[in-house]
Amino acid sequence: MAAVDPSEILSLSEQLDALLVGWLERNARPVPPEATATAVVTVLAEHIAQVELFCARWAMHVTRLGGGRRWEAIRVEGPRLPVVGFAQITAWYRS
Repeated sequence: MAAVDPSEILSLSEQLDALLVGWLERNARPVPPEATATAVVTVLAEHIAQVELFCARWAMHVTRLGGGRRWEAIRVEGPRLPVVGFAQITAWYRS
């Protein structure tokens, strides 16, 4: 078995980028440029910084809503397709 080069391991934000690009390729449909959406998702507290980085790259704004020590609820607002795609991606992780 070949050793994994740590420089080849994607960060969580990079993994989310790749998943969202794939989701957009399969689900993108014409929407007005000004179309926005809001979603509330739960994220492991230790991953909040990576999720915020990912969201910023896609022009999504994150508001922390609070939670426990392990999980945190966040509200994500921004362009409709990236927000909907991100919400669906997070649902995959829960199923």
